[in-house]
Amino acid sequence: MSKNLNKENVVKEITWEKRVSLITNRYVLQDFLKVFSLSYLIMVLLMGVIFLSQGDIESIVPLLYMFALVNAGLFILCILIMALFFGNSFNLRFTLNNKGVLCEVIDRRAKMSSNVAIIVGLITGRSGTLGAGLLAKSQETTFIPWKGLINLIPDERQKTIALRNSWRRVLVVYTSESNYQEVLQHINKYVVTLEERKVKRIKSPLPGALLQTFLIILASIPIFLELPYPFKIDLLVPIFILCFAQATLWLNRFMAYPVLLGVVYSALSIFYIGFQTQELDYFSLKGTYTNFELISSWEWPSFIILFISLGYFTWFSLSAIKGKLGNMLEKDLSGEQ
Repeated sequence: MSKNLNKENVVKEITWEKRVSLITNRYVLQDFLKVFSLSYLIMVLLMGVIFLSQGDIESIVPLLYMFALVNAGLFILCILIMALFFGNSFNLRFTLNNKGVLCEVIDRRAKMSSNVAIIVGLITGRSGTLGAGLLAKSQETTFIPWKGLINLIPDERQKTIALRNSWRRVLVVYTSESNYQEVLQHINKYVVTLEERKVKRIKSPLPGALLQTFLIILASIPIFLELPYPFKIDLLVPIFILCFAQATLWLNRFMAYPVLLGVVYSALSIFYIGFQTQELDYFSLKGTYTNFELISSWEWPSFIILFISLGYFTWFSLSAIKGKLGNMLEKDLSGEQ
């Protein structure tokens, strides 16, 4: 179905529905492998940083093995769900116009599964199930603007057109036998080529994001390290800060608020303990002292490095909230890359 959107430019809007295979779809399998590989890498890095900072190096190898088994089991489970519950296919609706391409999940089973996951997550309090449901719900409608796309990979045999931005494949358009050429011609009119992008000196944001990822991991290490007695930060706090900082960078800038909360909690904990007093009656120490006064000169550097780390996360969070530090998902959706 097509209709006139703009009388002056005579721009068409093309809409069609397509039943897409799952297990036998190379794009779906590639995306699943990427997601599980990335989740494995993230969990290994996260737990690796924790164990290294705690000096528990011998636990890293069993950790690698355990996460590999868990990821493999979840991957097999997803394959079974696609085969048994979805019948190896689901329905999509595509709409193309002069602004971009809209992909909508119109399969009732897919919508029902995301709703069930949300309800079960709320009832049981399982954040993982709730998060998976919310993520699936948010992806039921995906709009990709033409601005920012730099390449398309047509496959006439499979009747697909893969759309890429400067660092990843953002969407696969599945066409029918009858409209493949029409859709391809329409997309060709709007996708900015890589050569045009080079002329405009538009760079990929991926190297900067990877550098920022490394800096976040590096900055979190001082928070994981054990401070001199009686100073202590609960292990969940640096994990909390690290996870939400990465989520801020890659998913949503408003995830920076929990990062700030973790920073404030860490700083207040240090000051609260530091200003607590002790009665001492030693050879050279007699009287009432605060815990700050009892810190030796060789212990102060660990506190200085810790507050530099907290300062970095404060700067990072405020920059993200103000929009000065854009995250990768928002850039994808806005077509800035």
